[in-house]
Amino acid sequence: MIKIAFFDVGETLIHNGVPFSGVAIALTAITTFETAEGHLLNMALVSDYHMPNPPTTEEKVASLEEQYRNQVLEPSGLAGFWRPFESQVTISSRAGMRKPDRRIFEVAIARTASGASLTECLFVTENTTHLEKCKEYGITPVSFGSTVSGMAGFENWADAPAVIAGLVAPGHTGNRSAAAAAALATRHGLVGFTATATVGRSVHGRANQLVQLNDPRLGSLDGVYVERPSEVTVDIGLDGLVAEVEAVAPDSDDVADAVNFVSSLMKSGRVAIPGQPVPSFGVTHAVERDSEGRPRLVRQRYS
Repeated sequence: MIKIAFFDVGETLIHNGVPFSGVAIALTAITTFETAEGHLLNMALVSDYHMPNPPTTEEKVASLEEQYRNQVLEPSGLAGFWRPFESQVTISSRAGMRKPDRRIFEVAIARTASGASLTECLFVTENTTHLEKCKEYGITPVSFGSTVSGMAGFENWADAPAVIAGLVAPGHTGNRSAAAAAALATRHGLVGFTATATVGRSVHGRANQLVQLNDPRLGSLDGVYVERPSEVTVDIGLDGLVAEVEAVAPDSDDVADAVNFVSSLMKSGRVAIPGQPVPSFGVTHAVERDSEGRPRLVRQRYS
């Protein structure tokens, strides 16, 4: 049984300081996963970083941890997934050895205070050498970015929740639904999927469908995405991944209503648009880029 999901950082979660596409959505889903015993899955980082100059002191180690937090985690935008740092993040500076040394994982387990064994952990990384060593230790290896024979893995973070759900608690309906929601948000523009019924491998539910508004009347907001409610049916394949999606598309009248609504917001000065002066008062919406780079109209407050 898996109790802890460990993640590598560089070239697994982030590249050149920026998260890979879909990472934040995937991690959000995984934070909701339950183990086979019904407890929340523990999610933690194991990462190589600078080693302190000898002699090693607590002051030097603490300084490197603070540097790692401020220069690696915080700029990536992912720091919120790994709090408290003292229990959910283990860097080589603290452990006194680098991956794939068995002891760094033992230190990481001890910091979580979960009481887990190595065989109750999985580790996600792109490093094949580290994956092979984890397999020797009894840690379940999960490959990111390439297929490794005899190991679970994924090439796109949209698939990560489904792969990890299958390892943590196979058949767990809640985990499967959360994994499906992550894939729907990343690949299909269906946000906030909530399952209402499960029949075999089909999951029925509701989501907000991202609809692009293309109308010259919108001016600088031409091409913006808005959310519209939709009924959704998801078929899950034998591999646990989303195989087929059926979503009820908004009709032309619904889209026309959305265009009129956004147009009225603009005319009344209620939309904050990047690169343009912020209206002096009455702003209720803003245009923000999501993890896939789509410009989305997001409600900030009610008038």
